Amino acid sequence: MRLVARFVAVAGLVLAGGLALPGGAAQAAACSNTTGVTVVIDYGSSSSTLCAADDTSAMKVLKKVATVVSPVQYPGTVVCKINSVPSDQSCQRMPPASAYWAFFHAPRGGSWTYSSSGVADYDPAPGSVIGFAFGSGGAPSSPPPAKAAPKPSPSPSPSSSSSRPPAPKPKPASTTPPRPSSSSSSAGAKPGTTSAAGSVTRPGPRPSTTAPGSTTTTAPSGTTTGTTPSTDSTGDGANAAAARADSTDSGSPTTLLAGLGLVGLVGAGAAYLAIRRRAAS
Repeated sequence: MRLVARFVAVAGLVLAGGLALPGGAAQAAACSNTTGVTVVIDYGSSSSTLCAADDTSAMKVLKKVATVVSPVQYPGTVVCKINSVPSDQSCQRMPPASAYWAFFHAPRGGSWTYSSSGVADYDPAPGSVIGFAFGSGGAPSSPPPAKAAPKPSPSPSPSSSSSRPPAPKPKPASTTPPRPSSSSSSAGAKPGTTSAAGSVTRPGPRPSTTAPGSTTTTAPSGTTTGTTPSTDSTGDGANAAAARADSTDSGSPTTLLAGLGLVGLVGAGAAYLAIRRRAAS
């Protein structure tokens, strides 16, 4: 009997000090994260700080870390005993104003605030603190714990893909259409090139400006250049130039126009010489 009595006494002291909790659901220290709710219980002669999982009311959070008894008249809404303290109350009615559990709340690192809501109505925020002090309504003797230290963010790995330079973009294929080949009638065609019809493009004779009395005809590339003899009023020089123009390729409009121009130039030179001879005579 004496051994049993000693065991009961030791168990009562342990429960009153908050060192052993029902169900093993609590941590005997302030919460180390911002998801739980820290619970401070001040018995008057001692106090304990515990960590419980968040819930919808302060009463449910308190029951996770301690044994709670409510008055028969107010079941589940008023705290009469926490871990059998006080031991001299029957909890049939509301506890007296000189010996009851006052309910407080606070942010981490803040100060205690007497709760205007009942323990069953107040919903503590995750990371906050709730406190219970037995006596005549004073705040818990222990201040609210300091803020939990934030977890350091992991440093990026050196082999992270974000450190790699972006891959070069492929160049788009050229959309420029091919240039059409030059025809034989183009003014820029090179001498000796073959046209679409198979004929060879030849440049016409180029007129040159010389002194009065002689007319020089520039032959095509690869031929010799000579000086045409002076013509008289009979127009033999014009006929010879016309005959020379006829000997060229008459199929090209460019050659025909060049020949006609040469004929006109030779005719003008012959007329000029005839006028000078008449004036001299």
